[in-house]
Amino acid sequence: MANLIFMRLFKRLEALIKRAKRPKTKTAAQVYLYLYEFIEGFDGGEGWDEFILERIDDPNLDSIRVKASLVELPVDKEGLVTLRSLLSETVNHIGKIEQLAEPTTGQLQYIHLTPDISPSVPISHRPFSAVVIISAQVTPEWRHEVSEWLVEEGCLSMMAWGMDCSLWDDSVDIANLEAHNWENIPFGQSVMTTWHEKEPLSDVFWNAHMSNFHPPEVSIDHLVILDIVEKARESTIRELYVKSCKKVE
Repeated sequence: MANLIFMRLFKRLEALIKRAKRPKTKTAAQVYLYLYEFIEGFDGGEGWDEFILERIDDPNLDSIRVKASLVELPVDKEGLVTLRSLLSETVNHIGKIEQLAEPTTGQLQYIHLTPDISPSVPISHRPFSAVVIISAQVTPEWRHEVSEWLVEEGCLSMMAWGMDCSLWDDSVDIANLEAHNWENIPFGQSVMTTWHEKEPLSDVFWNAHMSNFHPPEVSIDHLVILDIVEKARESTIRELYVKSCKKVE
């Protein structure tokens, strides 16, 4: 019990230090993302601690933050009702429904993968970027199989988020080298890989939408969201992606 209390105090202190280094101004879209990710289970608590401690300059948004901070963890059914109500308040504060409409994001493809099942869904456009969301334990052999598949299908940028995401970064790098017999990789065929262990998924989506790490000669307007989880959740993932594209830092 003492260790648990110490860890909670340490996390609070860490959040306070982060808060001191960051601007206090938050947009309604950012507040929406904090609440949405937590409600849908994409935030393990680190982002939540930071959110409820960070005072926001906008009085309406800060009022929503204060109300959210009163919800005790772990969140029960009553707490979820409160958070969803605050989510609605945030949408009302945004005002214009057009701000929540789907932006022009090029081609977006959602693929659900159950662990240990070989990928079989064809990629609808090549080359492509990929965000790999890992929400289930997988074997090293299956991770390597999926990494080989990504490289073979024409992936040129892979951002990994979730469980053991750093291992996916390494795995895709190795698959890319193996595809070229561990020799020099030709221009335009190198896969850019990154892993995002402590970032909100919304940040990863925003960066995937805004970034292109390849030369102008290589056009990538197709994004694959590879969701490794037991049960598909396409509508939830697409909604979070759309909101993330609207985030303004």
